[in-house]
Amino acid sequence: MNFIDYPRFVPYRCYEAARAEMTEKLRRQPGVKAIFQIGSIRHPGISDLDLEVVFEDTAECRMNPLAHLSKSERYIFSHGLYGTKISHFLKARRLSFFHNYVPLWGEKYPAGEPALTDEETKILKTQIALEYLLKMYVNTVVDSAYRLIKVRALLLQTKALLYDLEFLDVTSGRLMDLIKTVVSWRDQWFEKTPNPGTLRSWHDRFFEELTVFLRDIFRSRTLFFSPKKEYRMTKNVVLFRAQELKYFRRGPTFPPQLSRLGKKYFNLQHRFNTFRIGVPAEEHPIPSIVEQMLLLNKSMREHHRDRLPFFQPLTSSLILL
Repeated sequence: MNFIDYPRFVPYRCYEAARAEMTEKLRRQPGVKAIFQIGSIRHPGISDLDLEVVFEDTAECRMNPLAHLSKSERYIFSHGLYGTKISHFLKARRLSFFHNYVPLWGEKYPAGEPALTDEETKILKTQIALEYLLKMYVNTVVDSAYRLIKVRALLLQTKALLYDLEFLDVTSGRLMDLIKTVVSWRDQWFEKTPNPGTLRSWHDRFFEELTVFLRDIFRSRTLFFSPKKEYRMTKNVVLFRAQELKYFRRGPTFPPQLSRLGKKYFNLQHRFNTFRIGVPAEEHPIPSIVEQMLLLNKSMREHHRDRLPFFQPLTSSLILL
């Protein structure tokens, strides 16, 4: 197992400067109505900066907000910016659980109405949690196959799983313990960085426990799909219906000596490998509230392709409808 993209310390003032400069750039774009920061910067150097840009419904933006950023600014905006039109934004706030919106500029928007019932909230939280846990499983399958781990991404993605377990009313267990280990690492990363052996051992145990956890949870909870046989998650990752969680890999394994190439090694592997992920999914009728979310996600992706190609919708990367 090889590790790349270790976090490097970035002073908080650099986040503030990057946020101010990006806000100024974005607010000058035609059709921009509001800019929000999602979440906070608790661990400078590990945390990334998440911005949500709200556009008029008829707006179109072909400007790439990440173009011409410095290397340090690109590090802060690690995965790009979120953006959506007003009508999608209001629906998404009702059908998701992102609550920590910090207004940076422009109009203020209330939470979407009408409020969800307790039963709708429970159903939707289960769907969202299972989607993100499955996405993490896919990422872990690929990383383990290539034996190459992007450390900063691992720290960011793993910590976020706390919310998913909370949505499933899981408060303890071996998977929870492994996630809490990562949380403790984040708190003292630059003073006490785990060595590669510790990271390798943790990752192997995490893959095992995540697999066990998902196989168990899928026996009692349902991830709702539309009645398609397969779903292409990415160019080389396909999800298909199966009796239990499993995966198949097709492609060569490149010599580990090439891992010194870092991301180029990962991309090379990705060019020649494909993965098929079997997911337990029964053809239950999709609850209305889940169908609303899946339809909204589909509509947002289509809108982004047509009008906001350099912004990301606030959805998981699973396309289940």
